[in-house]
Amino acid sequence: MMNQINRAWETVNKTLSQIWQQIADSIGITSIEDGNYNYIVDKRLYEQSKHFDENLWNGLVARIERSIGSVALISRNGGYDDDWIEITLPGIDENVFQITFAVKDGGDYNQLDPNEANGKSRTEMIEYLSKRVEVPAFKYVVVGISAGSFYEEKLIGRDFSTNELNIMIDGIVEGLIRTPKVYGLLGSAIEEKDKKQKEKYNIIRREEQKREKEEERIVADFAKRLKPILENAGWNGEWNAYKEFLQYVLVLQLTKTDAVRYQSPSQDDIISRIPTLVSFIENYNILNSAGGHLSVSKYWYNIIV
Repeated sequence: MMNQINRAWETVNKTLSQIWQQIADSIGITSIEDGNYNYIVDKRLYEQSKHFDENLWNGLVARIERSIGSVALISRNGGYDDDWIEITLPGIDENVFQITFAVKDGGDYNQLDPNEANGKSRTEMIEYLSKRVEVPAFKYVVVGISAGSFYEEKLIGRDFSTNELNIMIDGIVEGLIRTPKVYGLLGSAIEEKDKKQKEKYNIIRREEQKREKEEERIVADFAKRLKPILENAGWNGEWNAYKEFLQYVLVLQLTKTDAVRYQSPSQDDIISRIPTLVSFIENYNILNSAGGHLSVSKYWYNIIV
């Protein structure tokens, strides 16, 4: 069964990757990844993604909601600064599929790395500084697509043309329509697994019910055995018998608050103790009504006070 699910996962991941790779290729520019994230990276971001102002962002969100809202779930946080929207599909785990649009900040920070001076002569440092380009603050948008094992980030900015926007939206809509069909391949395998697990559970549950009924029968038979024995021993008060895990339990009720409880894995052992228990209770009642204070303990556990 697990092999079937694993094969389904492989098919889903491969198909989703093919679908969304093609869509990602039609969106903006590839995200720039640089561990140092220095001014060179910011300059490339500034030149390629440009400023993304609040009006453009709100217009993009409105277009996405208008075009995609009927086929997907869209959530959005409250403001423009560090804003984002998230697109998911009903019935599909967001760890399997999710698209995000997020506003990011670039430029306008201390771009001079002191380590850049290491190993440079005075002349080389002057030449290095003369080629530096100051990048002002700007905002850009990262589009993140996560589908199965596929993940990619693309950048878009204010120079994103209407035609490019239409291509992106149309591609996303098509992908959103196709994704549930692909995910359904996994769903079928999971449903089959769930069906088998449910069948297994039902078998186990039926066996448990048989055992429970058998336990009830055994306890009922035990109670029938106890009744005449208790009566012959002189007990005419309230009592109860049941089974607790592997132990049979007999409870003789003294008062509304006091009871004697004896348990044993053996029915015969309990039956053999009944005369002693009844005698003990009679003596207890006599002593308990006397002027002193009666306390009965076993080990550190106070049974009756």
